[in-house]
Amino acid sequence: MLGNARAVATLPVVDLARARRFYEGKLGLKLLKANTAAQFQDAIYEAGGGTRVYLYQRALTIAVATGFHTAGELAACQPDYLFKSLRDYRKVIKAIGGNGNK
Repeated sequence: MLGNARAVATLPVVDLARARRFYEGKLGLKLLKANTAAQFQDAIYEAGGGTRVYLYQRALTIAVATGFHTAGELAACQPDYLFKSLRDYRKVIKAIGGNGNK
């Protein structure tokens, strides 16, 4: 059944523009469609034989040690932002795109 099916590899990327340069320039894949909207960015490529590669801009990860896990345990997950507590909530809000002034 699946031996004859077309496959789509789905890959999250940190920097979609850089990933597109790699997949188009270095690997020579043909871009089928790209969405460059500010909120959600993605691209899909033809990889041959009907197989496709789908790239999407992954979201930033934020971890706050609130007592259930320590900051050290959370650091092992390699979040984009790590906070030891919510004491300085303004920094947390700023990290997720707010201004932290409220």
